[in-house]
Amino acid sequence: MKNLTGFHAVTSRLRQRPETVHEVYVDAERKDARVKDLRELAKRLNVRVIPVDSKRLDGMAGGVVAAMSIGWPVGSVISGRTLHRVGARPFVIAGGMLILVGSLATAQAPGVNSLAFATAACGVVGLGMGFSSTVLLIMVQGAVPWQRRATATGLVQFSRTIAGSAGVGASAMPTGKQCSTLKA
Repeated sequence: MKNLTGFHAVTSRLRQRPETVHEVYVDAERKDARVKDLRELAKRLNVRVIPVDSKRLDGMAGGVVAAMSIGWPVGSVISGRTLHRVGARPFVIAGGMLILVGSLATAQAPGVNSLAFATAACGVVGLGMGFSSTVLLIMVQGAVPWQRRATATGLVQFSRTIAGSAGVGASAMPTGKQCSTLKA
């Protein structure tokens, strides 16, 4: 059995290849239109819908997100310990490239239908974030006078939060709050 996660991925699979879907897990607490439509589609196609609590769904998809949470500090430690020898530019470029490659891979994860692939893709994004975020913060802090350092740090954190909101929304598509089990 393989797992496929995300509203779009599960709905697309049900529409295109319903014979490959064995069962669909949905959050028992959700009653919104998206869940209702997914349940109706699965019922029409005689696919079993299993309502479960959100903790179980988080556990099913949590490994994917955990990979990003592990990759980020690893990238931060590597970049922080070698920044003085290598310089900022290689880390910012490498971090940006890793984020791009990991994001593109994450977008392809539902089509690949492999939890290991999605986990690795999110790990690559985390590594890229670690490479670039720490270095960019240090470079911004070093570019302003001491009296303005707190303001500059706050601006970096604020910008990161706003950008992160968009990024989390985009990366949550393949790792959403529902999961379907596919026939191998």
